[in-house]
Amino acid sequence: MGVLFLILGTIKLMNLGEMTDYMILLDIPYPAAAALISGLLITLAGAALISGYHTKIAVIVLIIYMILTTLIFNNPNQWATDPTAQIMLLKNLAITGGLLFMLPFLR
Repeated sequence: MGVLFLILGTIKLMNLGEMTDYMILLDIPYPAAAALISGLLITLAGAALISGYHTKIAVIVLIIYMILTTLIFNNPNQWATDPTAQIMLLKNLAITGGLLFMLPFLR
């Protein structure tokens, strides 16, 4: 799970311009800062999971991140008509479920 977030965070950081443009499209406040912070957040949390450093805190941060991401970026109006939106929603729910499953086993 840590490798997933490390890779996704690195990709976000390497493509900050595109991430910022996407956040502007969705009317996210302070889009450049939001793109940078989200990229750093998931990169550092993924690295923490891999290294075993403060894993419980990292998982809690990632659970909050995934819930917010799902609520902000998954448009309920598209779920019924767009198969890609359905897949993205289910992907986010599956990742969140995996993180929730890990939580009691971490210290």
